Amino acid sequence: PGNQVVIDGLSYTSEGLTLNWQIPHNDEGVREIQALRHVWRCNDCGDVRTSSIWQEQCSVCTSEEIEQKTYIEPSGFAVDIRRGQPNSLDNERVYVPPTKPRITCKGDWIAMPNPTVGCFRYDPDGRVFHHSVGATEYGFAVCLQCGRAASEIGWASDGAQVPFTIDGQHTRLRTGRKDDGSHICPGSDKEFSIKRNIWLGGEKLTDVVQLRLQHPNPTKRLMSETVATSLAVSLRIVLARQLGIQTRELGWSVQNVKDQGVNYRDIYLFDAAAGGAGYSGAAANCIEELIKECRKLLDCGRCDTACQSCLVDFDTQRNVEQLN
Repeated sequence: PGNQVVIDGLSYTSEGLTLNWQIPHNDEGVREIQALRHVWRCNDCGDVRTSSIWQEQCSVCTSEEIEQKTYIEPSGFAVDIRRGQPNSLDNERVYVPPTKPRITCKGDWIAMPNPTVGCFRYDPDGRVFHHSVGATEYGFAVCLQCGRAASEIGWASDGAQVPFTIDGQHTRLRTGRKDDGSHICPGSDKEFSIKRNIWLGGEKLTDVVQLRLQHPNPTKRLMSETVATSLAVSLRIVLARQLGIQTRELGWSVQNVKDQGVNYRDIYLFDAAAGGAGYSGAAANCIEELIKECRKLLDCGRCDTACQSCLVDFDTQRNVEQLN
């Protein structure tokens, strides 16, 4: 919600979600429960999981040092048809930035050909949680009656107003009228209909490879964000070339992990397809060759930091400041 789409030459702003109970999309449709779930990350072991109930401790290491957030998984997104306007460059544009996925990879660590370089592991059932925290990182306000949603402008606990209400009321997202002939959503008058500061997200199981490289100086375990990002992007490129696939078939991420009290910044590659296609798993069989190819790729010779000949493409243009 907040981003613009163009339909039949008209510019619309996505203004909400298609809720589960709105399938089919009419007022008389079967009303299913709209599940709110929780995603949590353990600050001790780095594990990321989702759950239908609020967690008190990590299910892996039993630590109580966990970060937890409520999220909703949309079945789709919807526009307010009443507000469609001809496409214009003068329209205000709202950019909702993408968020790095949260990834969990389990399995036994495998030493690199030179063990002092580091180690890696592969999980065919890795967990990748994609999510959005809104345009201002305060999450979204979502009406569970009609599906209208918008990026929050602050924390509800601090008194921030619901971003899509006027005088405490809002119009229903989809067309049609109730028996009283009103376009006002009945959720406006119900205390618990509008959920505040929640994320939009969803989890999938897929192939994941986690790479942990050691700094030549053993006292410097945490590699810089620029080094980690550049290595992750280059690994994705050379693996895609070796497999003969497009780079968008592979996802990448850099994630801070704490293991036995030590902080690391690990590199992740994962299959973009839910369920996995085995692409990332191929990296485990040729990790040494991939790193050698990465060195060739990073020795660009055409740029000072990054360019389209080495690390910059459509997926990485927003990370250009972390590429070198």
